[in-house]
Amino acid sequence: MNLMVRHTSPDGMELHFDLGPFRYPPADIGDTVTVIYDPRDPRNAETPDQMTKGRLSLSFMAASAAVAVFSLALALLSS
Repeated sequence: MNLMVRHTSPDGMELHFDLGPFRYPPADIGDTVTVIYDPRDPRNAETPDQMTKGRLSLSFMAASAAVAVFSLALALLSS
């Protein structure tokens, strides 16, 4: 499920965009949500919990790559 978010940038431009997908949306219709956005491109926005998920995914990806390289090195050395 996605959220349709409306916010006003510091220069007064009103922006509408979709955030998500969410398994459990952080808000109901009409609620206020915290949005983190790039000041150079206010359309590039996320909720704080989406940013955390991305960092966690990156950590798992790096750990998986390290395990794969270690396994490949062991396989090559044992041949």
